[in-house]
Amino acid sequence: MLFNIKQRKYRPSINIESATITNKRIILRRPSMLRIKKSYVDYSYGDITNIVLDKGPLRSTIMLNLKMDANDLVLEDIPNEMAQQAFRLIREGIDRAREAADAA
Repeated sequence: MLFNIKQRKYRPSINIESATITNKRIILRRPSMLRIKKSYVDYSYGDITNIVLDKGPLRSTIMLNLKMDANDLVLEDIPNEMAQQAFRLIREGIDRAREAADAA
């Protein structure tokens, strides 16, 4: 694991999503049903075509464009410092995946 992100909410929230960034993929944790049930979805860097960082005054949004899905993967309400670090790590992962695909 290289980095872990939790969405921050100003109001009390029961279900907070988190993303874990590894050297090979991004793993999303989506809790539901009062934290009793959790689902995990992972995305390989080879499945991501682009990343966009939308910075606000305090919080940022990271949008990932996926190859196989028309919908973008959106991580919202991330503190700016964490978002910048996550953006850098994900961008490096995407670049490594592209280099590996080009070499093959």
